[in-house]
Amino acid sequence: MGFIRGIIGLAFAVLFAIFAVANRQSVDIVWHPVLPPVSFPLYIVALGLLAIGFILGGFMAWLKSIPVRVQKTVQSRKIRKLEKELGAAKEKETKESLVSKLPPATTTPAEPAVRDWNALPRNGTDDL
Repeated sequence: MGFIRGIIGLAFAVLFAIFAVANRQSVDIVWHPVLPPVSFPLYIVALGLLAIGFILGGFMAWLKSIPVRVQKTVQSRKIRKLEKELGAAKEKETKESLVSKLPPATTTPAEPAVRDWNALPRNGTDDL
């Protein structure tokens, strides 16, 4: 792609050089009520106007792309927010799946022990 651009750029440079050599006569630019007339070679005037048109066209394209850039920024923010929510949901799901993989509790909560007072060893006293 760079090679093609180089060839096209070289072709335009050659065309501009031929244009400049062919149009060397002077042209008077008159700023009537403000300044006295100024003489420039014709190729300077023509290439200058082309450059100004190129710059203005680029500026207009840049202005036209503002809504697209704003939309891209809004979408980027929304994507970051959704990715953050997705990460939190995956983390929650991972925790839940780890908990579900644990073996179920086989023991029941402790019940109050029922004492069999007759089964207790006696130390020779009946003071229980």
